[in-house]
Amino acid sequence: MGAPSSYLPEYCERLIEHARGGGSFESFAASIGRSSRTLYNWLEAYPDFLQARERGLDLLRAYYEDMGKAIATGQLQRVKSERPVLDKRGRPVLDPKTGQVLIEREFETVPGNASAYIWLTRNMLGWRNEVDLTLRLPAAGSPRPEDDGLTPKERFREIADAMRVVQELQQEIEEEGDVIDVSPAKPA
Repeated sequence: MGAPSSYLPEYCERLIEHARGGGSFESFAASIGRSSRTLYNWLEAYPDFLQARERGLDLLRAYYEDMGKAIATGQLQRVKSERPVLDKRGRPVLDPKTGQVLIEREFETVPGNASAYIWLTRNMLGWRNEVDLTLRLPAAGSPRPEDDGLTPKERFREIADAMRVVQELQQEIEEEGDVIDVSPAKPA
């Protein structure tokens, strides 16, 4: 029998709160001193932990979407300066509940940056500007599939439509400054 698990039920809520603040599943593992492999094993062993991860992923996506929108539209603010709040005598004012010194912060707006938004959506949320397209054509000289019920005209139209999609995708890729190699694959 294996060693007892270091899993604690409280990790569910802690994982959700970690994700709410923008933390990834893997960084949560580091924050509790465990490997990400251990946490992936817990997903299989503890249904509540799996549900917490799913909830956390939803919160993480919302966090990065909101952050990305704020960056792209110039609504993100950062602390420009901070100083303790002082009373009339120049002494720091304490928070009556916590006893800590109250801090006054001055904020400034971060200029909008669309490229940062694109980076966030592609890297943190896994969004892609890709389309999976599979086009199966008979090899040159091979018999045509007669059992598909298509007339030659219908088959031609299907191929022409697929070629249009490929051309549109290639144009989008080139507009982004990327290059796509469409040369035939070399035989092995």
